[in-house]
Amino acid sequence: MRYWMICLIAALTAPSAYAAERKFSIGATSFAEHDIMDARAQPDLGGQATILITFSAAAAKRLETETAAHIGKPVDIKLDDAVLMSPIVREPIAGGTLQISGGLTFDAAVKLAKSISGNDPLPDDLQE
Repeated sequence: MRYWMICLIAALTAPSAYAAERKFSIGATSFAEHDIMDARAQPDLGGQATILITFSAAAAKRLETETAAHIGKPVDIKLDDAVLMSPIVREPIAGGTLQISGGLTFDAAVKLAKSISGNDPLPDDLQE
C-alpha cells in the first residue's frame, strides 16, 4: 500500500514525467510547451472558430525568423508530425501571436488549442 501511495504522489506532482511530450512546429522551428504562453479557441463571426496562440518573447523571435524565411511560400504548421495546415506566408509574424483558422468547430478548436499548449487557456480575468 505504501509503494502505491508513493507512486500516486509522484504521478500527481510530476505528470509531465509520464505524459508524452507533444510536438508543435512551424516550418523547421519546434516549440516546446514553455514556449507557448497561451492557446485558446475563439468563435468567429461565421459560426466557426479560430485558435489564438501567444508565444513567449524568445519563441516569438524564432517565429518571426521562421516566417520571414517563407515569404510567398507555404509553411507547415504541425502537431505531432501531422500537418494542421500549410498557409502561404504573406509577411513575417511579429509580436508573438499566431491565429489558426479554417473549418474548425468551437469544440474542436478548444481541444486543439489544449493539445498545442499542453494546458488550459489562461483566465481572461486575473480574478479567476
